[in-house]
Amino acid sequence: MTSWYSWPAARDWTCPPSPGEAYAFHQSLPGYWPTPLIPVPELAVELRVGRVLVKDESSRLGLPAFKVLGASWACRQVLQRCLTAARPTTVPTAATVMAGLNCGTVSRSAWPVLRAGCDAAVAVSDQDALRAVADLSRLGVSSGPSGAATLAGTRAALTEPARRAALGLDDDAVVVLLSTEGPTR
Repeated sequence: MTSWYSWPAARDWTCPPSPGEAYAFHQSLPGYWPTPLIPVPELAVELRVGRVLVKDESSRLGLPAFKVLGASWACRQVLQRCLTAARPTTVPTAATVMAGLNCGTVSRSAWPVLRAGCDAAVAVSDQDALRAVADLSRLGVSSGPSGAATLAGTRAALTEPARRAALGLDDDAVVVLLSTEGPTR
C-alpha cells in the first residue's frame, strides 16, 4: 500500500502573497517567459475530474527544470538577508529515479508553508513515476520522473475511494499538475 497523509484542516490555511518583487525579478531575467498550462483531457477522463492541466516547466530559462527560478531568487535573497522559524526533521532516503525529489531535509523556507498548508501527501514508487513519464510523453508533455511524480501521486490519491473522499474533489474539479522538470538522463 502506498503511504498516505491527509489533514483536511489545511484547506482553510492561506499562504501570504509572495512578494511582487520576486515576480518582477524573474521577469527581468533574460529568456524569462511564463511556462504553458497544457490541457490533458485523457487524464481528466481517467481521474474522473472536470479538467487536468499540466504546468510544463521542462524548459525554464534554458534548463529542464523549474528549480532555476528558486535558485536565482534564493541567491538574490541570500545576498540581502537570511513541500526562518520551525525545525523540520531529517529523514534517511534511498535511491530513486526521482532524484529531484530525493531530499532528506525539507527546505527551511518551504517548511512553514508545507507544515501549515499541506492537506494531503502520498508517496509514489519509481515504477509509478516512470509509468507517468511514459503516459505524459504519449500525451505530448515532456517530463522527467520528478516532474511526472505529480501525475503518479494524483493517480494514487484519486483512484482510491477513501483518499478521493478525504480530498473532497467533485467530478467537475480542475487539477493542475506541476511537471517540475523535463526528461533526465
